[in-house]
Amino acid sequence: MKNFTLLRKFGKAPTVSAFLAALFGMFSLSSCEDAREILRGSADLSNAPQNGQSKYRTKIDPGANLVLNFLLGSAMGNAGKSEYSPPSGNREATYTRGYSPYSSYQDYRDAIDSKDSKEITLGVWTGLEFVQKGYKTTLGNNSSIGTRLNYLEAPVYGMYQHPLTDGGVLYGGLGPYFAYGIGGKTKDGSYSSSSYGENNGGNKRFDAGLGIIAGYRFKFGLSVDLSYELGLVDIAYASEDITAKNRTFSINLGYSLTKFVNALKK
Repeated sequence: MKNFTLLRKFGKAPTVSAFLAALFGMFSLSSCEDAREILRGSADLSNAPQNGQSKYRTKIDPGANLVLNFLLGSAMGNAGKSEYSPPSGNREATYTRGYSPYSSYQDYRDAIDSKDSKEITLGVWTGLEFVQKGYKTTLGNNSSIGTRLNYLEAPVYGMYQHPLTDGGVLYGGLGPYFAYGIGGKTKDGSYSSSSYGENNGGNKRFDAGLGIIAGYRFKFGLSVDLSYELGLVDIAYASEDITAKNRTFSINLGYSLTKFVNALKK
């Protein structure tokens, strides 16, 4: 892709507005009943290897991310828990009819009313992510130039979760991601300039590609996962006689936002 088609056809402002509208739509979806909110922080190693006649050798650059994700899908995993509608005037009929693993009716109601009692087996992983990517360019005299690329990013992954007998959950997913650059600097010694823009040898703001994630969530809410993003968009301008695509490996720690907020209230 020599140019981002939407930017060329509609201009920057409408394209950015459409991007933000899509993000707003994702947050609206998160209000549905079968949603899990996850606040995540991560460290990453990124690069944007160059190809072409004027290419330079690039090296890995570390970064940090702050992420608010939503897992949207159908709540499953409630087999064995009675969910009959109680007859009028007898609210405890739901608990007493048939087998129930709960010691009291109130425990049963708390489990049914809690989001955490519902395990989403298949769903869509999305959200809003602040992601730091970048690379270090090695010049002929062995000096290096550091380029930091800050993005607002929205993944749309298909996700599968497998509950384990110890109460933990294995999960994994893959799908596309879409990102827009919101800041960043290119530093050469004491001199720095914006990482974006064609005139100063910078990069295109739009990025998109494929991502994959796999991890484990403990019973108490903490999750640990690994992810990798393969950029498919050439972020270098055609005038630079090179191509460059983002590559990012991340180690992530997350925690249920609902549990975090409830802990603060105690």
